[in-house]
Amino acid sequence: MKKIIKEYLKEYVSGIIKENENIYYACDQFRNDETKRKLCRKIYSQGSWLYEADKLGLQPIIDEILKPIKKPLTKDQIKKLRSGTDILVKIGKISKGRQYYLIKDIIENKGSVLINGKWAPVNKLNTNTADLAELITDLLYKSPKAQPIIQKIIEDPKDGLTTIQPKLKELLTKYFQNPESFFDYVKNIEFRSERGGKAEENVKQTLEDFGFVTEYQGGEGDFIDMMFGIDLIMSNNEFGFKTIQVKINEDALDSNRQYKYVDWIVISEPFTIYDNKTKEVINL
Repeated sequence: MKKIIKEYLKEYVSGIIKENENIYYACDQFRNDETKRKLCRKIYSQGSWLYEADKLGLQPIIDEILKPIKKPLTKDQIKKLRSGTDILVKIGKISKGRQYYLIKDIIENKGSVLINGKWAPVNKLNTNTADLAELITDLLYKSPKAQPIIQKIIEDPKDGLTTIQPKLKELLTKYFQNPESFFDYVKNIEFRSERGGKAEENVKQTLEDFGFVTEYQGGEGDFIDMMFGIDLIMSNNEFGFKTIQVKINEDALDSNRQYKYVDWIVISEPFTIYDNKTKEVINL
């Protein structure tokens, strides 16, 4: 609930001071329909529970539905994956054996959706809670028998969503028969990716100004980022190698997310470094 209130306040203030800026917030797809928007916000409030495999399980469901339209990794993607995991082996984050089976699994089973030969934002739909909330909202309103479930979700989101969990894949494939229909649910991904890219560049440049060397940088569709939560790997004579997760601001921190392979979480604005284990601020 606090997260929802904070988001609404942020939206209200931004609407006053940034009237002409193109800002997209979770559930804005339903900005002109308060009933749908309310449902969407209730779904969105569940956070990572929506996609975790042992919870509502949308991540594996979306992955399976998109699989027929995914393309194998390109030579450049494989080369970058090898270089990134080579560094992770070198600094002791993963073993050589883990690297071998990880690369084998990604090459054989992952792939990615491409549009005109370029990585498509829909590849991130499986873990984007905002876009998933919009997708499930539309799904429920497509079903003529969903009104009791909608009311149940509004009253108790987790309990209501758990009711439809066993039939989620069946419902999604029924009402979104073409996997490309999911391309319409990437507005939050596109907005966050643009801001995230700028934040990543800002953090990289600031650390380089402090004498760090960029050893690895992910970017859109990067498997090191998706598998390990690592945006940057940077090194410094004093601090050694550091794996870094970049956040746009303090509001983007998610206390429920565990980044096992990340050393530092770095906030772009205002520039702040947190030790991922101790949560203490690191001063350079």
